Amino acid sequence: MKKLTLILLLLITLLGGILRFWRLESSPSGALIDELHFGYLAYSLIETGADEHGQSWPLIFEGFGDRKLPAMAYLDIPSVAIWGLSLLAIRVPSALAGTALILAMFWLTLELTQRKKWALLAAFITAISPWSFFLSRFGFESNIALLAFVVALAALLKAHTTQKTLFYILSGASFAATWYSYVAYRPITLVLLATYAAYFLYTKRSKKTLKSVALLLGAFALFVVPLFSPAAISVNSTRL
Repeated sequence: MKKLTLILLLLITLLGGILRFWRLESSPSGALIDELHFGYLAYSLIETGADEHGQSWPLIFEGFGDRKLPAMAYLDIPSVAIWGLSLLAIRVPSALAGTALILAMFWLTLELTQRKKWALLAAFITAISPWSFFLSRFGFESNIALLAFVVALAALLKAHTTQKTLFYILSGASFAATWYSYVAYRPITLVLLATYAAYFLYTKRSKKTLKSVALLLGAFALFVVPLFSPAAISVNSTRL
């Protein structure tokens, strides 16, 4: 990456980070029920090693009238440990994810277009986008899933062009990470992965293609297997 491109990307990311972190603890004022619950779950895990129902380090959190996926609760632990149970602490992971999304969009657009100027433009649009700004200033688990999804797409494109095992594994693992963050990504990832596998197995039948698809789907399956344990399977069927 040329020095000028790197400098511009760092400046864009800095701008996006400032927009997401400035007065994060007070704007917006108050908090949503879900982000408060995730914060309390992190606090409870720090203090007792269990959630409010006494379940030790659960994969699925039993709430009051709902069940929550684990990503945000566990990601809140470092910030709650540092700043205590505060609005700042419960929003830091989402703000970090929103800032990292700027870099992920640069990578995705670069893989799609092979043009640094378009990748920088995509990063800048993401940095100042009201949509990303809004998601990043609440403790939204959907923001974590969005980052994982964009990384998964970028890694898949990189894997397809380089045929490197690492990127197939990164893509599969990142697609799987969305399943631990936000339930709406489950049908999206299944359809996308199934379509990708079917297309390339049908149009390019070779050992290399078979290996690539196996790496992608194998990594994805390996990381989502815990969600089909007896403790979590009821949540999946209810959502379905």
